[in-house]
Amino acid sequence: MAKKYDDSSISSLKGADRIRKRVGVMLGSNDIQGTQHAVFEIISNSIDEARSGYGDIINITIGKDNSIEIEDFGRGVPMDYNKAEDRYNWELIFCEMYSGSKYSNDSYDFSLGINGLGTFAAQASSEWFKVESRRDGKIFKMSFEKGEPVGKLIKEKDTTKPQKTGTKQTFKPDLEVFTDVNIDKEWYLQMLKEQAIVNAGLTFNFIDKRDGTKEKIVYPEGILGYAKELAGEETLTDALNFNFEGAGKDRTDKPNYKVKGEVVILFGNKNTDSLYFHNSSPLSYGGSPRRAKEKALMEFFKQEIKKTDSNRAKELEFDDIQDSMIFISNTFSTETSYENQTKKAINNKFIEDFLTQQITKNLKEWAKENPMELERVTNQVSINIQSRKSANAQKLATKQKLTSKIKLDDKIKNFVDCRSKDSSERELFIAEGLSAQGSLKSARNAEFQALLPIRGKLLNTLKTDYSTIFKNELIMDIMKLVGTGVEMKAGKNNKFGNFDYSNLRFNKIIIAADSDVDGKHIESLLVTMFYRLTPELIKNNHIYILQTPLFEIEYSGDKQKYFAYTEEEMLIMTKDKKCKIGRNKGLGEIDAEDFAQFMHPDSRHLKLVTMDEGKEAKEMLELFMGTDSNDRKVYITEHSTEYDDLDLE
Repeated sequence: MAKKYDDSSISSLKGADRIRKRVGVMLGSNDIQGTQHAVFEIISNSIDEARSGYGDIINITIGKDNSIEIEDFGRGVPMDYNKAEDRYNWELIFCEMYSGSKYSNDSYDFSLGINGLGTFAAQASSEWFKVESRRDGKIFKMSFEKGEPVGKLIKEKDTTKPQKTGTKQTFKPDLEVFTDVNIDKEWYLQMLKEQAIVNAGLTFNFIDKRDGTKEKIVYPEGILGYAKELAGEETLTDALNFNFEGAGKDRTDKPNYKVKGEVVILFGNKNTDSLYFHNSSPLSYGGSPRRAKEKALMEFFKQEIKKTDSNRAKELEFDDIQDSMIFISNTFSTETSYENQTKKAINNKFIEDFLTQQITKNLKEWAKENPMELERVTNQVSINIQSRKSANAQKLATKQKLTSKIKLDDKIKNFVDCRSKDSSERELFIAEGLSAQGSLKSARNAEFQALLPIRGKLLNTLKTDYSTIFKNELIMDIMKLVGTGVEMKAGKNNKFGNFDYSNLRFNKIIIAADSDVDGKHIESLLVTMFYRLTPELIKNNHIYILQTPLFEIEYSGDKQKYFAYTEEEMLIMTKDKKCKIGRNKGLGEIDAEDFAQFMHPDSRHLKLVTMDEGKEAKEMLELFMGTDSNDRKVYITEHSTEYDDLDLE
């Protein structure tokens, strides 16, 4: 029966519950990203003060309990009674939505937060929150718990000499609101670095009491200094750096707003990046500045390349330009239209049009003044066009080769398929040695277990280029069977994406190798192959290693065989018992009856290959096949007892 639904069923969230019970709406999510957003909202207020010319130092201290203390030396947040609103300012700022000084440009021309939600959201989503403001010769203090005020506003005379102004806010994000409040140190350092980059000369002092970290972060040249840092010494041009300022409107029926900013463009043939900041906030998706960049640069280079090669100009794509460019924009506006509360992109029409004009204007001036640099860049962009076309052709050919269906008249050598066509239950055993083929074929469950015996050493994919890898017949056979294609990289920082997870033909891919040195080597080669070519399969738990027992045990008077997978297990099983112990043979010498037990889902021992396992296999191959023979000798000496048949001479 349906629940009651009438006039009394309607209710609304009030007070702190508007945040605590819907934190994802206000801060983007209730996970660690939501916690980070809450912290950033408080830091952004201090940054706004510094940008307005009040204070050039911000201290951030992380407590051992994951609490956060943020101290600035601005004017101090107003906390006292507000006659116009007939309420205390601490109530308006810390307990109300859409309250604050950023709705009027009298206090802040360009601010990071303008929607009046951030401070209240951070306060309400905290287990406890304390604020201390120094201004007007007084110290104001207020405390909150679970979003509600505790006690009354405390006002004290500031007797410190010399008197300083500023705001200190200390709080602990609440685990009743967020699923995780343990923000990683690296996030703080990266975020503060970004803010130092876009606020030239602003110093951040960061202390993390959890591990004793102390960092001072400052960029005196701002985005220009950071662009040079990213580019390194190998560049095609000096940095094109320009500032601009103007006013306009997004619609004819809207009032004008002010915009100012700075752009750095630096062309090179090694490093590439695009970063967008607005009102000191990093814009992951860009929005208006990204579109402005692409429109201006595409039109500029299309016209330049057209002067010498009209056909090549028609083939131009923006990635051909981006592959040789570092671009950083740092804009500010008195009116900002964010796509949502998480502020990952802006969509101001005037900012997009104005920035497009400014980039175009400055590119043309640069081209007139630097004809040699212009020629170097246009030549490089033309090279990028040709490289992309060649790479796309190779990508298409490779994808067709790797994902083509296996035809009955074109079977892979020695491959034995299973009957099931359901990829969610199919298993592929990749087994060392053709000698094991007979036993494995008899032992497997032909309904869902397929088999690929392999002979000889596999190609080491660790330091091999793709062209060599894809000439290797065995690797191509394995990749064809897997069906997904591979994850490749081509060009500068561009994913060569011919991997299609939906084409995976097997739910489990199981590596079966001997327990000796050669077997471990083959196992490492296979794991490394998957780690390099199809890491998504490892991340999604599709790659396994079949554990075969090290010992066979036969007890006196008992005709049944028993198996031990470790030496410790063998010692336990044989303690104080009369028995015969045999060392495990290679896969080719295990009979089908025993193998059936090792392969059966209910009795087998499988080891899941993780990304860490992949890294270990990679390191092991580097150790055994790298150029450092000393490390290899040390390892072999230390582990020689594990390999009875190893020749150390």
